[in-house]
Amino acid sequence: MSQRILLSVLIAQTEQSLQKFAVSKKTKTNYRYEGFNQIRRYCERKDILYYDKHVIETFVLASRVQYESHIMGRARFTIIRKVACMLEEYYRTKHLVWSCLSPWSNYRLCEYFEN
Repeated sequence: MSQRILLSVLIAQTEQSLQKFAVSKKTKTNYRYEGFNQIRRYCERKDILYYDKHVIETFVLASRVQYESHIMGRARFTIIRKVACMLEEYYRTKHLVWSCLSPWSNYRLCEYFEN
């Protein structure tokens, strides 16, 4: 998708869309501080203003390395991964559907099927 959107705007819109779900205030707070804010700070450090799926994927992969190295807890990693997926979903569809993430797999599709 060639549409460019400021990351701060996308985060605000995604957080607003998240409000419609019947999840606890604590869950929404965790998503904000452990997910959206972590992604925002990462992008600020890299001087990235606009949403870029590949940058967010890089952050998720770096977070996974931290999780597997026991530097980051499972809960924080899961939130980062979930929020990254929500940002991508909202970016593509302008809508969120509550869903569970599939388990992280070490297997990747071949390039043909990935495309």
